[in-house]
Amino acid sequence: MTRNSWPGIVKIAGDWVRAQPYPVTLRQVHYYLVATQVVANTYSNYKTLSKVTTRAREAETFPELEDKTRTAEVLGAFEDLSEFALGVARHFHLDRTRGQEYQVVVAVEKRGLVDQVFRAVGERGWMVVPVAGYGSHTIKHDVAEQVEADGRPSVLLYLGDFDASGMDIERDFVAKTDFSSKVIRVALTAEQVAEYDLPTAVDKERDSRAAAFAAQYGHVQVEIDALPMDLLRDLLIAEVDQWWDRSTWEAVVAEERALRAEFRARN
Repeated sequence: MTRNSWPGIVKIAGDWVRAQPYPVTLRQVHYYLVATQVVANTYSNYKTLSKVTTRAREAETFPELEDKTRTAEVLGAFEDLSEFALGVARHFHLDRTRGQEYQVVVAVEKRGLVDQVFRAVGERGWMVVPVAGYGSHTIKHDVAEQVEADGRPSVLLYLGDFDASGMDIERDFVAKTDFSSKVIRVALTAEQVAEYDLPTAVDKERDSRAAAFAAQYGHVQVEIDALPMDLLRDLLIAEVDQWWDRSTWEAVVAEERALRAEFRARN
């Protein structure tokens, strides 16, 4: 196909987004279209996709996409204290990691994937941290304090791009948060890039570490967004299950439910 037919591409993309069980990012839509050979993997196609899907969303003919780079803030409002109390009760949780042998933290390089990752493993009670580049000092400080205060062996499960910057961002985060027990790169790895034949990044800039990275892995740069989310979720859950005891967790969740029911009965 020498020229893209964008109305047809928008329909294909919209149908795929609607079929997903979770909100997806624009980058994930782009890589889906690349993987299914609907569009070529170019920066120009990515920018055009952004424009045409924005127009379609404005016309309410395309589903909304995940975008954690722009958020609106507003105060919560309730009819009265009773409504507030019942609303809060729905969100009451005990420490769901209570009784678990390990303290686990999941770090995600891409802020846009945090909600998707949290939906996959957040109910277990562990922290999901957006690294977002080299991350903020505050986030690193808070994570380091929790790791130290918790006392249990700490395990970091890391999700990031397969490129020189992605590797160094992981190194920097680990160095400043002191995960003494175990650090596991769940994705992306060289083996995953080859096994799943993932498309290379469309707009990655080379940095001072690129030469060393290329010497070890070749001139390949792949964004974690290129890995289908259902596959990423499966990889993450398979690793998470190595460090988690379901029966212990289920006992805590049962206690939560009993306490919520007791509160609702009194209110």
